[in-house]
Amino acid sequence: MEGQGNQEHLLALSALAHALRELHLSAGAPSTRELAKRTNLVSHQSVHATLRATRLPRWSTLESIVEAMGGNKQRFQELWARAAKEQQEVKEAARPAGQTTKSRSIGKASPNQAPASPQLTSRQGNDDPYDLVHLLSEHGSPKLFAPGETIIHQGAWTQRFCVVVHGYVKRESSTADGHRQLLDILAPGEPVEASVLLAKPAQARATAATHTQCLFVGRDRINALSEANHDLSLALLWAMSETVRRADSFRSWFSEGDVTTKLAHLLIHLHERAAPRDGLLPYPLTQSDLASFIGSRERRVHAGLRTLVERGVIALGYRRIRILSLQALRRQAGYDPI
Repeated sequence: MEGQGNQEHLLALSALAHALRELHLSAGAPSTRELAKRTNLVSHQSVHATLRATRLPRWSTLESIVEAMGGNKQRFQELWARAAKEQQEVKEAARPAGQTTKSRSIGKASPNQAPASPQLTSRQGNDDPYDLVHLLSEHGSPKLFAPGETIIHQGAWTQRFCVVVHGYVKRESSTADGHRQLLDILAPGEPVEASVLLAKPAQARATAATHTQCLFVGRDRINALSEANHDLSLALLWAMSETVRRADSFRSWFSEGDVTTKLAHLLIHLHERAAPRDGLLPYPLTQSDLASFIGSRERRVHAGLRTLVERGVIALGYRRIRILSLQALRRQAGYDPI
């Protein structure tokens, strides 16, 4: 149980670190000295340590930094409280039997502290009954991946089911003629490869698009859990149904129409799944990625992107896309993708 507690603590701390990185990026990645100046309370060394979040910071320090970056303090209170609660439970588990502590319980929120969230944060939010990360967090092993690192190889026989905890994952397949096709970009809470549940080889290669954390659960273990846990069975069914629905949507959007309209559909889809506050998609995308995703040629994708830029709909950076007008993208698509 002690090892399980450590795992829960690391997952909760990772959730906080991921949220801080996203907030820092959306705020324009200000320097630590700039943030220290904005807070007028915290040193730049403390800002640096807090942004790294390798250890749980004090709430007062975190609150000042989040406020300086224009973040949602209530959301970060919940993330911090979750990590603090798990940290306290690890300490309690490590304490010799019979020894007590004078510290107040982290699990009880003070007037200035939000109650701890009962679930790990995911793309769908803490009220999602089909949150695979929450349902499997006590039964799997988390692992971190650097951008570009392979998580699962196409054709590999794996004995472990994998779900995204934080970050984003590209699924792509290699065709017989050696070309690469981008199939999907997976968000937190989504399974990376479902074929393991059928004892089949992986249909696609999965690579980390950003710094990513995944949770791995053995196939036999997840099968046993599914039989005993109705909620988990429904969550797996929902996840598989959502995967099929997205694939059907892609076929519908990309089977006809001009390249600019196809790009509009794709960018609306990616924006709605990532929900970036400032419109900046949180992972790198090349023109080759976009071309393989919508089934077009790179030169046509280049022309389509330039059209959207000239209309003031998007802005382009090095492998980055910022959506400036979601409403204009929807007009270009002709309707809102479901």
